[in-house]
Amino acid sequence: MKPLTMSFTGWKRFNTCAHQDYLYKLGKRPKSSDNRNFVKGSVLHELFESWMGLDTDPEWIIENVQVEWKKYLKKHTVMWKNDADEHENYAKAILWAERLVGMLNGLDLDKGRCQIEKYLEYMIEVDGRPVKMLGYVDVLLPTKSGGWTLLDWKFSENKQVMNPYQLVFYSLLLHKQGADEATDDGAFVFPALQKIFPFQVTQENRDWLLQDIERVCRLIFSGYNTPTENKDDCYFCDVKPFCIKQGGSLKSLGTGRVSIL
Repeated sequence: MKPLTMSFTGWKRFNTCAHQDYLYKLGKRPKSSDNRNFVKGSVLHELFESWMGLDTDPEWIIENVQVEWKKYLKKHTVMWKNDADEHENYAKAILWAERLVGMLNGLDLDKGRCQIEKYLEYMIEVDGRPVKMLGYVDVLLPTKSGGWTLLDWKFSENKQVMNPYQLVFYSLLLHKQGADEATDDGAFVFPALQKIFPFQVTQENRDWLLQDIERVCRLIFSGYNTPTENKDDCYFCDVKPFCIKQGGSLKSLGTGRVSIL
């Protein structure tokens, strides 16, 4: 039996709107070219990962923003409002790169021991059906005490993109794997704000999340896919053209709404 895949994003998406998650699983995702707000983060994320594999100072990141920016634009269609819009976003990317470098110098990273984009996977069973929990950790940072800290980069100026349960999810996978890097320590890093927001994960957090993941899996297995009633959740939804609330042709199979967030 093919396992149900459950990532942090999938869990969060279901709890935001079960119908949106249902449409995603059906592949009903329009190809949007309006990704102008994600260029900066994508470019800096790629530069950070490349720099981690090089024997050079962090300033290399600033020096290569233009190269990576052009490379990104060759691969993606970006709907800039006008030339000034692109120039403004590029200037902000340079500023964020400078702030990122300042934070990297302060973190004193041991590049030889740090783990980046570490893939995590753990299989569970829910009512006899297999579920594959998976995710990628941006950075596993070794600490002086011999432990590890989960770091998640947020290339944004909006603190609302933080969800502590993202760190709980990764911590849960590490602990379930029995990994040497299993840790209760995590943090969100915001280079744009020049701030680090630490979080301490507890066993209670992990137990609650695992139980809720099992609840979500049972609802998915049952066919539950009722749309959210919260209009704010609909505003930025990229599957609205297919949603039954917008006149789409797919029929809802459930009633009511589940929300825990």
